[in-house]
Amino acid sequence: MKPPVIEINDLSVHFPVNHSSTIRAVDGVSLNINKGEVLGLVGESGSGKSTLGKAVLGLIDKTQGWVKYRGRYLPNKYKLNDFKAHAKHMQMIFQDPYGSLNPSMTIKESLKEPLQLIANKPRHKEKETIHYWIEKVGLSVNHLNRYPHEFSGGQRQRIGIARALILSPKFIVCDEPISALDVSVQAQIINLLLELKSEFSLTLLFIAHDLSMVRLISDTVAVMQKGKIVEMGPSNTVFTAPQHNYTKMLVNANPIADPHEEKKRQDSRTQLRIKNQLI
Repeated sequence: MKPPVIEINDLSVHFPVNHSSTIRAVDGVSLNINKGEVLGLVGESGSGKSTLGKAVLGLIDKTQGWVKYRGRYLPNKYKLNDFKAHAKHMQMIFQDPYGSLNPSMTIKESLKEPLQLIANKPRHKEKETIHYWIEKVGLSVNHLNRYPHEFSGGQRQRIGIARALILSPKFIVCDEPISALDVSVQAQIINLLLELKSEFSLTLLFIAHDLSMVRLISDTVAVMQKGKIVEMGPSNTVFTAPQHNYTKMLVNANPIADPHEEKKRQDSRTQLRIKNQLI
């Protein structure tokens, strides 16, 4: 039996504040992500979701524990050669599509950079690869000589996705890739990710605080609170029958798409608060 694509065991990331205080951003997390799976990681802001994703990719040093990729241990502290070795296999799509692109570089230059630094592709292959991926994410080769500020947020995120996939990795950390986008664009990016996942047999760690989107895209959901995983299971099970009180709170706080049902729920909450105050 093949090992999971990603194995995380007792992983912790602590940030010392002073000689007597430490922030436990990630605190003893263990989980596996199987090939072709989308694991949704949810929780409030500050729960440690993004820190966990960055630690898996080596962008943040691990305090303790370990991470394996396809059965092989990853370094606790990455060096330059480690990034070069693993960038072909693992990449990240960042939350802010504008902040993750160099404003002084054209889109063509941004997409060419990883091919030159990591893949060492011949020049004629570079052009072919860049054209392939810019069209794969729904943009045109005519966009390649433009700069990031000339695009909408959704277009910039498509460029970020192209840059993440241009080295043909198999594992992608999606760090809240839709939270900075308009609601009308979010579904388009989710559908694009699902199409690319299916076509290229990708494995995704999808980090978000929007539970409805996580439910849509994820096979498995892990709920994170104060650096720990408090609940984990199949997506529909976690959302329809949450076990942990924190998960129940997140599910109840998530708006219902039907305005009539949402109003009924809000009215029942108001009545419950009034009843509790009278008691």
